[in-house]
Amino acid sequence: MSVWYVIGGSFGLFLMVQYIAFLLFLLRKGGSKEIKPDLLYIILAGGLISLLGFLGWMGQRVPFSVELAEMSLVLIIVSCFVLLLRYIFVWVKDLGFVETDGYREYTRWYVFWYFLLTGGIIVSLLFLPFRWWDRFGDWIVLGIGGYLFLTGVLEGVEFVSLMKREKGKISAINALRYRTLLFGGEGAILIWIGAFLGKIWWVEWSGFLMSLGCVFMSLAMSFYLIFEYIEVFVREAESRRRLAEVNKKVMDEIRTAQSLQISLLPIDRQRALQKIIDMEISYMPMQSVGGDYYDMFLLSDDVLLFLLGDASGHGVYAAMIWAMLKVEVEELIEEKRFSHLSEAFTVLNRRITRILENTYSYITLFAIMVDRKAQQIHYLSAGHIDQLYYSVKEDAVKHLKNKNPIVGTFKNAKFQEDVIRYHAGDVLLMFSDGVIEGANPMGEQVGLDRLTEFFDVVVREVNSASDVIGGMLMHLEDFYEGAVQDDDRTFMAIRF
Repeated sequence: MSVWYVIGGSFGLFLMVQYIAFLLFLLRKGGSKEIKPDLLYIILAGGLISLLGFLGWMGQRVPFSVELAEMSLVLIIVSCFVLLLRYIFVWVKDLGFVETDGYREYTRWYVFWYFLLTGGIIVSLLFLPFRWWDRFGDWIVLGIGGYLFLTGVLEGVEFVSLMKREKGKISAINALRYRTLLFGGEGAILIWIGAFLGKIWWVEWSGFLMSLGCVFMSLAMSFYLIFEYIEVFVREAESRRRLAEVNKKVMDEIRTAQSLQISLLPIDRQRALQKIIDMEISYMPMQSVGGDYYDMFLLSDDVLLFLLGDASGHGVYAAMIWAMLKVEVEELIEEKRFSHLSEAFTVLNRRITRILENTYSYITLFAIMVDRKAQQIHYLSAGHIDQLYYSVKEDAVKHLKNKNPIVGTFKNAKFQEDVIRYHAGDVLLMFSDGVIEGANPMGEQVGLDRLTEFFDVVVREVNSASDVIGGMLMHLEDFYEGAVQDDDRTFMAIRF
Protein backbone atom coordinates (compact mmCIF):
# COMPACT_ATOMS: atom_id res chain seq x y z
CA MET A 1 0.00 0.00 0.00
CA SER A 2 2.67 2.51 1.04
CA VAL A 3 4.47 2.22 -2.31
CA TRP A 4 1.48 3.77 -4.07
CA TYR A 5 1.62 6.80 -1.80
CA VAL A 6 5.34 7.14 -2.54
CA ILE A 7 4.64 7.03 -6.29
CA GLY A 8 1.84 9.60 -6.05
CA GLY A 9 3.85 11.87 -3.77
CA SER A 10 6.84 11.70 -6.12
CA PHE A 11 4.70 12.79 -9.07
CA GLY A 12 3.36 15.68 -7.00
CA LEU A 13 6.88 16.73 -6.04
CA PHE A 14 7.95 16.57 -9.69
CA LEU A 15 4.97 18.73 -10.64
CA MET A 16 5.72 21.33 -7.97
CA VAL A 17 9.44 21.57 -8.81
CA GLN A 18 8.66 21.84 -12.52
CA TYR A 19 6.29 24.75 -12.07
CA ILE A 20 8.51 26.52 -9.54
CA ALA A 21 11.30 26.38 -12.14
CA PHE A 22 8.93 27.84 -14.73
CA LEU A 23 7.91 30.59 -12.28
CA LEU A 24 11.55 31.46 -11.51
CA PHE A 25 12.29 31.55 -15.24
CA LEU A 26 9.54 34.12 -15.79
CA LEU A 27 10.72 36.20 -12.84
CA ARG A 28 14.34 36.12 -14.03
CA LYS A 29 13.25 37.23 -17.51
CA GLY A 30 11.33 40.12 -16.00
CA GLY A 31 8.00 38.59 -16.98
CA SER A 32 6.26 39.12 -13.64
CA LYS A 33 3.30 40.64 -15.49
CA GLU A 34 2.90 37.38 -17.41
CA ILE A 35 2.57 35.27 -14.24
CA LYS A 36 -1.04 34.16 -14.04
CA PRO A 37 -2.84 32.65 -11.02
CA ASP A 38 -3.00 29.26 -12.74
CA LEU A 39 0.76 28.83 -12.19
CA LEU A 40 0.37 29.46 -8.47
CA TYR A 41 -2.66 27.14 -8.26
CA ILE A 42 -0.69 24.35 -9.93
CA ILE A 43 2.35 24.87 -7.68
CA LEU A 44 0.02 24.67 -4.67
CA ALA A 45 -1.64 21.53 -6.01
CA GLY A 46 1.73 19.88 -6.65
CA GLY A 47 2.95 20.67 -3.15
CA LEU A 48 -0.26 19.37 -1.60
CA ILE A 49 -0.17 16.18 -3.68
CA SER A 50 3.41 15.57 -2.58
CA LEU A 51 2.48 16.20 1.05
CA LEU A 52 -0.55 13.94 0.72
CA GLY A 53 1.65 11.14 -0.56
CA PHE A 54 3.98 11.60 2.40
CA LEU A 55 1.11 11.60 4.90
CA GLY A 56 -0.40 8.53 3.24
CA TRP A 57 2.93 6.75 3.60
CA MET A 58 3.19 7.86 7.24
CA GLY A 59 -0.43 6.86 7.83
CA GLN A 60 0.52 3.23 7.27
CA ARG A 61 2.69 3.50 10.38
CA VAL A 62 0.97 6.10 12.56
CA PRO A 63 -2.63 6.07 11.29
CA PHE A 64 -4.46 8.21 13.80
CA SER A 65 -1.85 10.99 13.99
CA VAL A 66 -2.20 11.94 10.32
CA GLU A 67 -5.81 11.13 9.49
CA LEU A 68 -7.20 14.62 9.99
CA ALA A 69 -4.33 16.28 8.14
CA GLU A 70 -4.65 13.81 5.28
CA MET A 71 -8.38 14.39 4.97
CA SER A 72 -7.87 18.17 5.02
CA LEU A 73 -5.32 17.92 2.24
CA VAL A 74 -7.69 15.86 0.13
CA LEU A 75 -10.32 18.56 0.47
CA ILE A 76 -7.81 21.32 -0.33
CA ILE A 77 -6.59 19.49 -3.45
CA VAL A 78 -10.10 19.18 -4.81
CA SER A 79 -10.74 22.84 -3.90
CA CYS A 80 -7.55 23.84 -5.71
CA PHE A 81 -8.71 22.04 -8.84
CA VAL A 82 -12.11 23.75 -8.66
CA LEU A 83 -10.53 27.21 -8.30
CA LEU A 84 -8.09 26.53 -11.12
CA LEU A 85 -10.94 25.49 -13.36
CA ARG A 86 -12.91 28.57 -12.33
CA TYR A 87 -9.94 30.85 -13.14
CA ILE A 88 -9.46 29.29 -16.58
CA PHE A 89 -13.19 29.57 -17.19
CA VAL A 90 -13.13 33.32 -16.49
CA TRP A 91 -9.98 33.74 -18.61
CA VAL A 92 -11.57 32.02 -21.61
CA LYS A 93 -14.79 34.00 -21.12
CA ASP A 94 -12.72 37.18 -21.50
CA LEU A 95 -11.60 35.98 -24.95
CA GLY A 96 -15.04 35.60 -26.42
CA PHE A 97 -17.37 37.95 -24.57
CA VAL A 98 -17.48 41.71 -24.33
CA GLU A 99 -19.85 41.77 -21.35
CA THR A 100 -17.35 40.15 -18.95
CA ASP A 101 -17.38 42.71 -16.13
CA GLY A 102 -20.61 41.38 -14.65
CA TYR A 103 -19.42 37.80 -14.91
CA ARG A 104 -16.10 38.69 -13.32
CA GLU A 105 -17.93 40.29 -10.39
CA TYR A 106 -20.09 37.19 -10.07
CA THR A 107 -16.98 34.99 -10.03
CA ARG A 108 -15.37 37.19 -7.38
CA TRP A 109 -18.29 36.55 -5.02
CA TYR A 110 -18.31 32.89 -6.04
CA VAL A 111 -14.65 32.49 -5.01
CA PHE A 112 -15.21 34.45 -1.80
CA TRP A 113 -18.07 32.26 -0.59
CA TYR A 114 -16.33 29.14 -1.86
CA PHE A 115 -13.22 29.94 0.16
CA LEU A 116 -15.30 30.86 3.19
CA LEU A 117 -17.38 27.67 3.15
CA THR A 118 -14.54 25.33 2.21
CA GLY A 119 -12.17 26.91 4.71
CA GLY A 120 -14.78 26.65 7.45
CA ILE A 121 -15.36 22.98 6.66
CA ILE A 122 -11.65 22.17 6.69
CA VAL A 123 -11.07 24.03 9.95
CA SER A 124 -14.08 22.28 11.52
CA LEU A 125 -12.42 18.91 10.84
CA LEU A 126 -9.89 19.72 13.53
CA PHE A 127 -12.64 19.97 16.13
CA LEU A 128 -14.83 17.00 15.16
CA PRO A 129 -14.72 14.46 18.04
CA PHE A 130 -15.02 11.50 15.68
CA ARG A 131 -13.28 8.18 15.39
CA TRP A 132 -13.46 6.02 12.35
CA TRP A 133 -15.90 3.76 14.16
CA ASP A 134 -18.17 6.77 14.83
CA ARG A 135 -20.61 6.48 11.91
CA PHE A 136 -22.03 9.96 12.48
CA GLY A 137 -18.59 11.50 12.00
CA ASP A 138 -17.99 9.27 8.99
CA TRP A 139 -21.04 10.59 7.22
CA ILE A 140 -20.16 14.22 8.07
CA VAL A 141 -16.78 13.79 6.41
CA LEU A 142 -18.37 11.93 3.52
CA GLY A 143 -20.82 14.81 3.09
CA ILE A 144 -17.97 17.32 3.00
CA GLY A 145 -16.19 15.36 0.32
CA GLY A 146 -19.45 14.94 -1.55
CA TYR A 147 -19.92 18.69 -1.59
CA LEU A 148 -16.49 19.25 -3.10
CA PHE A 149 -16.94 16.34 -5.47
CA LEU A 150 -20.24 17.76 -6.72
CA THR A 151 -18.70 21.24 -7.06
CA GLY A 152 -15.85 19.87 -9.14
CA VAL A 153 -18.26 17.97 -11.39
CA LEU A 154 -20.45 21.07 -11.89
CA GLU A 155 -17.40 23.17 -12.72
CA GLY A 156 -16.30 20.52 -15.21
CA VAL A 157 -19.72 20.52 -16.90
CA GLU A 158 -19.68 24.32 -17.06
CA PHE A 159 -16.17 24.24 -18.53
CA VAL A 160 -17.12 21.69 -21.22
CA SER A 161 -20.16 23.75 -22.23
CA LEU A 162 -17.97 26.85 -22.40
CA MET A 163 -15.46 25.13 -24.68
CA LYS A 164 -18.29 24.22 -27.04
CA ARG A 165 -19.56 27.80 -27.12
CA GLU A 166 -16.09 29.26 -27.59
CA LYS A 167 -15.05 26.80 -30.30
CA GLY A 168 -13.24 28.69 -33.04
CA LYS A 169 -12.61 31.73 -30.83
CA ILE A 170 -9.53 30.32 -29.11
CA SER A 171 -6.48 28.64 -30.60
CA ALA A 172 -6.28 24.86 -30.97
CA ILE A 173 -3.27 24.78 -28.62
CA ASN A 174 -5.16 26.66 -25.90
CA ALA A 175 -8.18 24.41 -26.33
CA LEU A 176 -5.95 21.36 -25.90
CA ARG A 177 -4.25 22.96 -22.92
CA TYR A 178 -7.55 23.59 -21.18
CA ARG A 179 -8.82 20.09 -21.85
CA THR A 180 -5.89 18.68 -19.89
CA LEU A 181 -7.49 20.29 -16.85
CA LEU A 182 -10.44 17.94 -17.14
CA PHE A 183 -7.96 15.08 -17.16
CA GLY A 184 -6.50 16.55 -13.99
CA GLY A 185 -10.00 16.86 -12.56
CA GLU A 186 -10.46 13.11 -12.93
CA GLY A 187 -7.29 12.73 -10.89
CA ALA A 188 -8.69 14.98 -8.16
CA ILE A 189 -11.88 12.89 -8.07
CA LEU A 190 -9.85 9.65 -7.83
CA ILE A 191 -7.91 11.14 -4.91
CA TRP A 192 -11.19 11.93 -3.17
CA ILE A 193 -12.65 8.48 -3.86
CA GLY A 194 -9.49 6.74 -2.65
CA ALA A 195 -9.31 8.83 0.52
CA PHE A 196 -12.90 8.29 1.58
CA LEU A 197 -13.04 4.63 0.61
CA GLY A 198 -9.91 4.03 2.64
CA LYS A 199 -11.08 5.92 5.72
CA ILE A 200 -14.69 4.80 5.85
CA TRP A 201 -14.75 1.31 4.37
CA TRP A 202 -11.05 0.44 4.57
CA VAL A 203 -10.87 -0.65 0.96
CA GLU A 204 -7.42 -2.14 0.48
CA TRP A 205 -6.80 -0.62 -2.92
CA SER A 206 -7.74 2.93 -1.82
CA GLY A 207 -4.04 3.84 -1.75
CA PHE A 208 -3.79 2.74 -5.37
CA LEU A 209 -6.72 5.01 -6.30
CA MET A 210 -5.21 7.97 -4.48
CA SER A 211 -1.82 7.41 -6.08
CA LEU A 212 -3.42 6.97 -9.49
CA GLY A 213 -5.27 10.25 -8.95
CA CYS A 214 -2.00 11.94 -7.99
CA VAL A 215 -0.39 10.60 -11.16
CA PHE A 216 -3.37 11.79 -13.24
CA MET A 217 -3.24 15.29 -11.75
CA SER A 218 0.56 15.51 -12.07
CA LEU A 219 0.54 14.37 -15.70
CA ALA A 220 -2.34 16.69 -16.53
CA MET A 221 -0.58 19.68 -15.03
CA SER A 222 2.67 18.71 -16.75
CA PHE A 223 0.89 18.55 -20.10
CA TYR A 224 -0.71 21.87 -19.24
CA LEU A 225 2.78 23.35 -18.86
CA ILE A 226 3.96 21.73 -22.10
CA PHE A 227 1.03 23.20 -24.01
CA GLU A 228 1.69 26.52 -22.26
CA TYR A 229 5.23 26.48 -23.67
CA ILE A 230 3.97 25.49 -27.11
CA GLU A 231 1.36 28.24 -27.03
CA VAL A 232 4.04 30.78 -26.05
CA PHE A 233 6.31 29.60 -28.87
CA VAL A 234 3.45 29.76 -31.37
CA ARG A 235 2.58 33.24 -30.13
CA GLU A 236 6.19 34.37 -30.43
CA ALA A 237 6.45 32.91 -33.94
CA GLU A 238 3.25 34.71 -34.90
CA SER A 239 4.57 37.93 -33.34
CA ARG A 240 7.81 37.60 -35.30
CA ARG A 241 5.85 37.00 -38.49
CA ARG A 242 3.68 40.06 -37.88
CA LEU A 243 6.74 42.11 -36.93
CA ALA A 244 8.43 41.05 -40.16
CA GLU A 245 5.34 42.14 -42.08
CA VAL A 246 5.29 45.48 -40.27
CA ASN A 247 9.02 45.95 -40.88
CA LYS A 248 8.55 45.16 -44.55
CA LYS A 249 5.71 47.65 -44.76
CA VAL A 250 7.77 50.29 -42.95
CA MET A 251 10.77 49.66 -45.20
CA ASP A 252 8.55 49.92 -48.27
CA GLU A 253 7.24 53.24 -46.98
CA ILE A 254 10.77 54.43 -46.21
CA ARG A 255 11.90 53.44 -49.70
CA THR A 256 8.95 55.37 -51.11
CA ALA A 257 9.90 58.37 -48.96
CA GLN A 258 13.51 57.99 -50.09
CA SER A 259 12.47 58.00 -53.74
CA LEU A 260 10.30 61.05 -53.10
CA GLN A 261 13.10 62.90 -51.31
CA ILE A 262 15.60 62.09 -54.05
CA SER A 263 13.15 63.38 -56.63
CA LEU A 264 12.89 66.63 -54.64
CA LEU A 265 16.65 67.22 -54.45
CA PRO A 266 17.66 70.22 -56.61
CA ILE A 267 19.85 68.15 -58.93
CA ASP A 268 18.77 69.96 -62.11
CA ARG A 269 19.30 73.39 -60.55
CA GLN A 270 22.66 72.22 -59.22
CA ARG A 271 23.81 71.23 -62.71
CA ALA A 272 22.59 74.53 -64.12
CA LEU A 273 24.38 76.60 -61.47
CA GLN A 274 27.57 74.58 -61.82
CA LYS A 275 27.84 76.07 -65.31
CA ILE A 276 27.86 79.52 -63.73
CA ILE A 277 29.89 79.00 -60.56
CA ASP A 278 32.34 76.38 -59.27
CA MET A 279 30.35 74.51 -56.60
CA GLU A 280 29.87 70.92 -55.38
CA ILE A 281 27.58 69.04 -52.97
CA SER A 282 28.08 65.95 -50.79
CA TYR A 283 24.85 64.65 -49.22
CA MET A 284 25.02 61.62 -46.87
CA PRO A 285 21.82 60.93 -44.89
CA MET A 286 22.19 58.65 -41.85
CA GLN A 287 19.13 56.64 -42.89
CA SER A 288 17.37 56.17 -46.19
CA VAL A 289 15.92 59.63 -45.75
CA GLY A 290 17.42 62.52 -43.85
CA GLY A 291 16.80 65.94 -42.38
CA ASP A 292 19.75 67.84 -43.87
CA TYR A 293 18.38 70.44 -46.26
CA TYR A 294 20.16 72.18 -49.08
CA ASP A 295 18.95 74.13 -52.07
CA MET A 296 20.10 76.73 -54.58
CA PHE A 297 18.41 79.26 -56.84
CA LEU A 298 19.31 81.68 -59.61
CA LEU A 299 17.50 84.82 -58.46
CA SER A 300 18.75 86.90 -61.41
CA ASP A 301 21.57 86.87 -63.92
CA ASP A 302 24.02 88.08 -61.29
CA VAL A 303 22.48 86.92 -57.98
CA LEU A 304 22.67 83.34 -56.68
CA LEU A 305 21.09 81.95 -53.51
CA PHE A 306 22.44 78.94 -51.59
CA LEU A 307 20.89 77.44 -48.46
CA LEU A 308 21.99 74.64 -46.15
CA GLY A 309 20.17 73.62 -42.98
CA ASP A 310 19.39 70.86 -40.54
CA ALA A 311 15.93 69.82 -39.32
CA SER A 312 15.73 68.47 -35.77
CA GLY A 313 15.50 64.70 -35.45
CA HIS A 314 16.40 61.94 -37.86
CA GLY A 315 14.79 59.71 -40.45
CA VAL A 316 11.26 60.12 -41.76
CA TYR A 317 10.23 62.75 -39.19
CA ALA A 318 13.16 65.01 -40.09
CA ALA A 319 12.49 64.38 -43.78
CA MET A 320 8.92 65.64 -43.33
CA ILE A 321 10.24 68.89 -41.85
CA TRP A 322 12.78 69.00 -44.69
CA ALA A 323 10.01 68.77 -47.29
CA MET A 324 7.92 71.39 -45.54
CA LEU A 325 10.89 73.78 -45.40
CA LYS A 326 11.58 73.23 -49.10
CA VAL A 327 7.99 74.11 -50.00
CA GLU A 328 8.04 77.30 -47.92
CA VAL A 329 11.39 78.45 -49.36
CA GLU A 330 10.19 77.89 -52.93
CA GLU A 331 7.02 79.85 -52.20
CA LEU A 332 9.14 82.76 -50.96
CA ILE A 333 11.25 82.53 -54.12
CA GLU A 334 8.10 82.74 -56.26
CA GLU A 335 6.93 85.72 -54.17
CA LYS A 336 10.35 87.37 -54.76
CA ARG A 337 10.91 87.79 -51.01
CA PHE A 338 14.64 87.02 -51.17
CA SER A 339 15.78 90.46 -52.25
CA HIS A 340 17.07 90.74 -48.67
CA LEU A 341 17.94 87.70 -46.55
CA SER A 342 16.83 89.32 -43.29
CA GLU A 343 13.34 90.06 -44.60
CA ALA A 344 13.00 86.64 -46.22
CA PHE A 345 14.02 84.84 -43.02
CA THR A 346 11.60 86.88 -40.94
CA VAL A 347 8.69 85.77 -43.14
CA LEU A 348 10.00 82.20 -43.40
CA ASN A 349 10.35 81.90 -39.63
CA ARG A 350 6.82 83.18 -39.05
CA ARG A 351 5.38 80.57 -41.44
CA ILE A 352 7.52 77.69 -40.14
CA THR A 353 6.73 78.53 -36.51
CA ARG A 354 3.01 78.37 -37.24
CA ILE A 355 3.46 74.87 -38.72
CA LEU A 356 5.82 73.51 -36.04
CA GLU A 357 3.96 75.05 -33.11
CA ASN A 358 3.76 72.65 -30.09
CA THR A 359 5.94 70.04 -31.83
CA TYR A 360 9.22 71.04 -30.13
CA SER A 361 10.85 70.87 -33.56
CA TYR A 362 13.09 73.45 -35.14
CA ILE A 363 15.42 74.15 -38.06
CA THR A 364 18.90 75.63 -38.21
CA LEU A 365 19.57 77.30 -41.53
CA PHE A 366 22.50 79.06 -43.19
CA ALA A 367 22.02 81.07 -46.37
CA ILE A 368 24.26 83.09 -48.66
CA MET A 369 23.28 85.38 -51.48
CA VAL A 370 26.10 85.87 -53.99
CA ASP A 371 26.06 89.12 -55.95
CA ARG A 372 28.54 88.43 -58.73
CA LYS A 373 28.35 91.94 -60.13
CA ALA A 374 29.22 93.61 -56.83
CA GLN A 375 31.42 90.65 -55.77
CA GLN A 376 29.63 90.53 -52.43
CA ILE A 377 28.35 87.71 -50.24
CA HIS A 378 25.32 88.41 -48.05
CA TYR A 379 25.04 85.69 -45.42
CA LEU A 380 22.71 84.87 -42.56
CA SER A 381 22.88 82.08 -39.99
CA ALA A 382 19.67 81.11 -38.17
CA GLY A 383 21.10 79.15 -35.26
CA HIS A 384 23.46 77.24 -37.56
CA ILE A 385 27.06 76.47 -36.69
CA ASP A 386 29.80 78.80 -37.96
CA GLN A 387 30.73 78.07 -41.56
CA LEU A 388 34.28 78.17 -42.96
CA TYR A 389 35.62 80.73 -45.43
CA TYR A 390 39.08 80.83 -46.98
CA SER A 391 40.23 84.29 -48.04
CA VAL A 392 42.96 84.45 -50.67
CA LYS A 393 43.72 88.07 -49.79
CA GLU A 394 44.27 87.25 -46.10
CA ASP A 395 45.61 83.73 -46.84
CA ALA A 396 43.63 82.42 -43.87
CA VAL A 397 40.54 80.44 -42.94
CA LYS A 398 37.97 82.30 -40.89
CA HIS A 399 34.57 81.52 -39.40
CA LEU A 400 31.48 83.21 -40.77
CA LYS A 401 29.76 84.20 -37.55
CA ASN A 402 26.22 85.50 -37.61
CA LYS A 403 23.98 85.09 -34.58
CA ASN A 404 20.24 84.81 -35.19
CA PRO A 405 17.47 82.69 -33.61
CA ILE A 406 16.76 79.23 -34.94
CA VAL A 407 13.83 78.89 -37.33
CA GLY A 408 10.51 77.59 -36.01
CA THR A 409 10.63 78.62 -32.34
CA PHE A 410 9.95 82.35 -31.93
CA LYS A 411 7.25 83.62 -34.25
CA ASN A 412 8.17 87.30 -34.01
CA ALA A 413 11.94 86.84 -34.17
CA LYS A 414 13.98 89.35 -36.17
CA PHE A 415 16.97 88.46 -38.34
CA GLN A 416 20.05 90.38 -39.43
CA GLU A 417 22.42 89.59 -42.29
CA ASP A 418 26.10 90.37 -42.79
CA VAL A 419 28.07 91.21 -45.94
CA ILE A 420 31.62 90.44 -47.03
CA ARG A 421 33.46 91.07 -50.28
CA TYR A 422 34.96 88.08 -52.06
CA HIS A 423 37.93 87.72 -54.39
CA ALA A 424 38.81 85.20 -57.05
CA GLY A 425 40.09 82.02 -55.43
CA ASP A 426 38.14 82.42 -52.18
CA VAL A 427 36.39 79.24 -51.01
CA LEU A 428 33.28 78.87 -48.85
CA LEU A 429 32.61 75.55 -47.10
CA MET A 430 29.07 75.04 -45.80
CA PHE A 431 28.22 71.96 -43.74
CA SER A 432 25.66 70.50 -41.33
CA ASP A 433 26.29 69.81 -37.64
CA GLY A 434 26.48 66.06 -38.34
CA VAL A 435 29.94 66.68 -39.81
CA ILE A 436 31.54 68.12 -36.66
CA GLU A 437 29.59 65.74 -34.38
CA GLY A 438 31.00 62.69 -36.14
CA ALA A 439 33.19 60.57 -33.84
CA ASN A 440 35.96 58.00 -34.05
CA PRO A 441 35.87 54.61 -32.24
CA MET A 442 37.17 56.26 -29.04
CA GLY A 443 34.17 58.60 -29.00
CA GLU A 444 36.22 61.68 -29.86
CA GLN A 445 34.25 64.10 -32.04
CA VAL A 446 35.63 65.99 -35.03
CA GLY A 447 34.74 69.39 -33.65
CA LEU A 448 34.86 72.74 -35.40
CA ASP A 449 38.55 73.39 -34.67
CA ARG A 450 39.71 70.09 -36.18
CA LEU A 451 37.45 70.59 -39.19
CA THR A 452 39.00 74.04 -39.65
CA GLU A 453 42.46 72.46 -39.65
CA PHE A 454 41.38 69.93 -42.27
CA PHE A 455 39.94 72.69 -44.45
CA ASP A 456 43.04 74.85 -44.09
CA VAL A 457 45.15 71.98 -45.42
CA VAL A 458 42.81 70.91 -48.22
CA VAL A 459 42.00 74.36 -49.59
CA ARG A 460 45.68 75.08 -50.26
CA GLU A 461 46.20 71.83 -52.16
CA VAL A 462 43.28 71.85 -54.62
CA ASN A 463 41.88 74.12 -57.30
CA SER A 464 38.17 73.22 -57.51
CA ALA A 465 35.11 72.88 -55.29
CA SER A 466 34.84 69.20 -56.18
CA ASP A 467 38.41 68.60 -54.98
CA VAL A 468 37.66 70.49 -51.77
CA ILE A 469 34.77 68.11 -51.02
CA GLY A 470 36.88 65.08 -51.91
CA GLY A 471 39.78 66.20 -49.72
CA MET A 472 37.53 66.92 -46.74
CA LEU A 473 35.87 63.51 -47.02
CA MET A 474 39.26 61.79 -47.10
CA HIS A 475 40.40 63.57 -43.92
CA LEU A 476 37.14 62.75 -42.17
CA GLU A 477 37.21 59.08 -43.11
CA ASP A 478 40.77 58.82 -41.79
CA PHE A 479 39.58 60.37 -38.53
CA TYR A 480 36.45 58.19 -38.24
CA GLU A 481 38.56 55.01 -38.66
CA GLY A 482 35.54 53.16 -39.98
CA ALA A 483 33.22 54.09 -37.10
CA VAL A 484 29.54 54.23 -38.06
CA GLN A 485 28.15 57.75 -37.79
CA ASP A 486 24.74 58.49 -36.31
CA ASP A 487 23.79 61.76 -37.99
CA ASP A 488 23.23 63.14 -41.48
CA ARG A 489 26.29 64.80 -43.04
CA THR A 490 26.17 67.38 -45.82
CA PHE A 491 28.88 69.51 -47.44
CA MET A 492 28.54 72.36 -49.93
CA ALA A 493 31.70 73.94 -51.32
CA ILE A 494 31.76 77.09 -53.46
CA ARG A 495 34.94 78.40 -55.08
CA PHE A 496 34.70 81.97 -56.33
